[in-house]
Formats: sequence, C-alpha cells, structure tokens
Amino acid sequence: MTGRRATRSKNGCSTCRIRKVKCDEVRPLCARCRTSGMSCEWVLSATRPRPKPANSRCPLSSRSSNALVLHKQRILLPRDVFGFSTSQQLANSLHLSDMDREYLAYFPQSSVVRWVGKPWKWVFLRHLYSDFASQSSMVMRMILAVSASELENRRSTDPSLSVTTSIRGNPRAGVAHYGAALRELSGILARCREERKLLSKSMIDEIVTALFFMVTYENLFCSGQNGLAAHLSGVHAFLNACGVFDDPTIELGSNFSHVTKNILLYIMYIGTNFISLGGERQRQSWLTAKDNTIFVNLLDNLYQDTRDTNSLVFQEEYPPEALLDDIAVFQPLEFIHECVKFRYLLLPRIRGVAVQDGDQDIAQLSRTLAQLGKRYNNLVRISAAENPPGRPRELQTIYYSASEYHALQIMLHRLGCANVDKLRPKCGKTCRVLQELVAKLLSVLRKLRAIDPRTLARVCWPLAVAAEVVEDPVELSWVQQTVETSRQLTGSSAVFEFLDTE
Repeated sequence: MTGRRATRSKNGCSTCRIRKVKCDEVRPLCARCRTSGMSCEWVLSATRPRPKPANSRCPLSSRSSNALVLHKQRILLPRDVFGFSTSQQLANSLHLSDMDREYLAYFPQSSVVRWVGKPWKWVFLRHLYSDFASQSSMVMRMILAVSASELENRRSTDPSLSVTTSIRGNPRAGVAHYGAALRELSGILARCREERKLLSKSMIDEIVTALFFMVTYENLFCSGQNGLAAHLSGVHAFLNACGVFDDPTIELGSNFSHVTKNILLYIMYIGTNFISLGGERQRQSWLTAKDNTIFVNLLDNLYQDTRDTNSLVFQEEYPPEALLDDIAVFQPLEFIHECVKFRYLLLPRIRGVAVQDGDQDIAQLSRTLAQLGKRYNNLVRISAAENPPGRPRELQTIYYSASEYHALQIMLHRLGCANVDKLRPKCGKTCRVLQELVAKLLSVLRKLRAIDPRTLARVCWPLAVAAEVVEDPVELSWVQQTVETSRQLTGSSAVFEFLDTE
C-alpha cells in the first residue's frame, strides 16, 4: 500500500513521518525521499512530535534543563571550516540539502556574529560552526534556523538578495529547523530524567550551546515573550541545579569549559535586556533569584573567566594581531559589563518595584554611576569627539559602552526627579539636564548607525530609552527610521518588539 493511506513505519525517516507516508527505512536516503528529491532526515525520536500551540508563530520550549549535572570539561579545538559537496552527509547523521548549505554559508555574515563583535576568523562562534555543529545535529539545526530565518526575512524586504543564487529558498525553513532542534532537546532531557542518567561532558556543552542559539532565535525572530522566557527559565534552572544561586562564592572554572562560560555570559546579557524591555515573567525568576548580589557575582565570575576564551580555543593558531584586537577593546567591553551590572541593580526601580528609603537609595545609585563615569571618562570623551581616530571595531565597542552609560544616566535622572517631586514623575522639555543627556545618547547612536546599522540590535535597550524620552518630532522620527532600517538589514524584527516608538 502506498500514498497517504499507507501504514506508516515507526522507525522511518523523519521526513516521511512528518509527511505521514510509508518509508522503506533505507539509510541514509530512503526510496521515497530519493524519488521526490526531498531531504531524508533521521534525527527525530520514534514518537510523533506534539503539535505546537495554534496561537504560536514559533515553536516554544516548555521544558527546562534542570536535570543537568556538572562535569569537568575540556576545551574543544577548532578545525578548518568544512566545505560541502552536494548532498553532504554529516557525522551527526543530518543530511544537508543545497538550500541548507546556502543557509550555513550565510551564518558568518549573520546578526549573531556581528552582535558578538569579534572578527569571524578568531571568534569562538567559528569553533561551534566548523567543529561542534558537524558532530551535533541539534546545534547544526539551530545554526541553520538562525541563518535561514534571517536570510529569508532579508529576502522578503530586499528582492535583490533572491537573484544572487539559483537555489530557491523556503520562508519556513528556519522554523522547521528550530522545531526539530526543540524536539531533539526535549527528547534528550526526557531520556535523562527517565533513565536518571548523568550527562556527559560533551552533552553539557551541546545543550548549553543549543540553548544559546534558541535564546538568540527567540530574541531575534519570534514575537511575544513566551518562547524567550521559557528558554531563559531553562538556563536559570540549569544554573540553579548547579548550585550557583545557593553559594555566591562558587567557582565555575573547574565545572564549565571556557566556551560554555562565554555562552552563558551572553545568555545572561540577553536576559538582562529582556527584563529591561518588559519581560515581566522573566523578571520574577531572575530578579528574585535568592539575592541580586549573587546574580551580579555570577556575571562577574563569568566575565573574568572568559576574557581569553578565543585565544584558549584557537591556542597556537591565535595570531598577535588578534591579541592586539583583544587589548584594544578590553576596556570598552569592561565598561559595557559594568553598565549591565548597574542596570540589573536598577531594574527593580525601572520596573516600578517599591524600594525602602527610595530617595536615599537613588542618591547612592547616582554616586555609584558618577564614579563609574569617572573611571571610564576617557571612553566617554572619545565617544563625544567628532571623527576620533581608531579602527571601526574599536570605536564601535566604545560607542556601545557609551550608549549604555548615557541610557543609565537618563533612567536614573528620571527616577531621581520622580522621587524629589511626586507630582512630576517624568522629566519633560523643561528639564535641561535631561535634554543634554538625551542629546549625548542620540549623538552616540548616530555614530553607531554610521559605522554599521546592522549592529544596532546590540543597543536595543539604549534605543528603547531614546524612544521613550525623545519628544522632538524630528529626533523621534530618526529613532523610528533607525529601528526600521536595522530590522530590514538584519531580518531581525522581534529584538525591537518592546520598542514603543509609535
């Protein structure tokens, strides 16, 4: 019996089971997939996947990684970026079609790589791309999901991108790869719970890496808070299972690889942005995690332990010019980190949480922020200069840090005004100090846009602050146009979802 009425095999390929047709179970390419010219895939579990919610635009993960167990890990060494021949079969049993290979080739140009900032050749993401993904179908699928969604979104707004290749794209390819990766992660965690199985060192690396790309995918492409909040909660459960919220002095060095710690740091940065931009559900799990000080200490530990991640990953291959690049951006990255920590402590006030001795608390925060400004005054001055000397990447990182700092100044100033004058909870056109701070922030954002508008997703929170406080119609129009330009150039609309610029 053939066709839709045929009895489906429980052990057939994923493609046939999704299509609900009979599979002859011949690996790596079954007869039906060979005849139809479709990609024959064998990565899903034997059970049928649960249907996704009808009101969801993206697959959501409701499972958390709270069963993970720590192990000492080794640093994985990179290989050269793999080249693909037609119908490449990977070590992870994932079969890449011509379309998939095109998406994979796009990844080094993607927003994720630009957001991390390091030149592609010597960034840890290249290690995940060239070595780790070829061994992990789940990680490979998430890389394809990010690349496919971004490239197809860009093609929808820029038709010229569609004529650069003879391969016909699929607007739903990113969602399909994302859904398959979610099912694979869910299966891994379910098996670990059922078998009470301890995760291997490589499996912990794989799961944390997959969660990073899932958090990134939700942050960039999926509307609503549910998916991103679910993944961030999973990471929170993972860290909680590791005991990091119970012991503020816990050392992570012996438990996590440098790459995994670097990934966790970026996830926590995304989580802080999410809370700042209105992630109410996530605020409850992260802000009330035993003690804010523990969260900040964890951020500090991760930051200090990952300053040399790229050089440790690439080891002897890492050239002197890459080390010089690390030195050039060391202080701006440190400034960004300090601003993120300060913003985390400021979040309860920004989100309207009542604080005892509010006036005194705001005064202390103001002194702390002023000291931070003095400590990095050289970077603030460079960001204010017209046409300062320096390489684009170095200046770009300085502008990132200055935009974070000026946005903090604006929010803290407004909170101070609200405490001093209960009848004037928000500063307006009559507040000269606020207008000066807004002018500084907009000046830095304009310089960032001039260097590369595709990187503006990295400063989504300063852009959100600008959109909230700018009252001049011309300046507000510039903020709106800047957000729209970034959306079109990166194909990443969801990252600006909380920006209310209407």
